[in-house]
Amino acid sequence: MKQFHSMRFTQSSLMCSALASLIFAVWIYLTKRPSNLLLNVKFDQIFGPEFRWLLGRSEIETSWPDWIVCSLPAALWLYATNTWIILYFPSPQNRIRLSLYLILFCLLTELLQLFGVIPGTFDKIDSIWYIVLGIIPILCHEQKIKKFLS
Repeated sequence: MKQFHSMRFTQSSLMCSALASLIFAVWIYLTKRPSNLLLNVKFDQIFGPEFRWLLGRSEIETSWPDWIVCSLPAALWLYATNTWIILYFPSPQNRIRLSLYLILFCLLTELLQLFGVIPGTFDKIDSIWYIVLGIIPILCHEQKIKKFLS
């Protein structure tokens, strides 16, 4: 039986995971978050509110954990964006740097919320999700990291 020393991810599997994460994030917003969020308002204007009910929107609030409903969607967007950057950004030496800047930007928005500079609610769980899901695409492309560091 072969042992695998490191898991290798193909470009297509990473893009499929990024697309799935975007779909799941949008589904959470459309079905589990309040109707007055900008994404939901725009979606209702384009497709009509009935369409969100077809996706699984319920009048009865389900008890999904806050870390899924409130924190996970933004981190999934970050994951998908960093995956795209790592795979397709034209400048190989700047791919990882740009991905790290994006993670820092997300963390900075949390800090600015903490100090009341921008609207929103600071949440440690958001910060943890940003770090974890922001770094995964970088770690999945270890050969590009080695080139970047050398």
